[in-house]
Amino acid sequence: MSSLIVKRPMYRSNSDFVSHLMKTTEDIFKPLFGEDLRRDAFHSFLEDGDKYFLEVALPGYDKKDVDLSLKGDTLTLKAQREDRAGETHEVDRDYTIPPKAKVSKVSSSLKDGILLIELPRVEGTKPVSVAIG
Repeated sequence: MSSLIVKRPMYRSNSDFVSHLMKTTEDIFKPLFGEDLRRDAFHSFLEDGDKYFLEVALPGYDKKDVDLSLKGDTLTLKAQREDRAGETHEVDRDYTIPPKAKVSKVSSSLKDGILLIELPRVEGTKPVSVAIG
């Protein structure tokens, strides 16, 4: 005698599965990174000798889509683009500039979806090597 096993799909559709997966992912990462899980722009801040670097991932954005402004010690990044499906994607972030950065010499470039913001240090704050006598 053979038995018949009927397997029902766990989810009614692929979109149900994706929704469940996204919720599960948020449940895992919210305790680590807080409530605001911004998926549009991931960033990293690096310090290298006489410069600071801020890298922001902006896949699919062109230079014309991005606006950077600097007021006091706050660097504001605003970006907006529309994808092929007509959906609008926006990024709106404020970054606090380190007090040792020379804001008059800030430069930026956007290449291959990576926005690189370069912040030189003020002359008197650069690390100096001290020889041991």
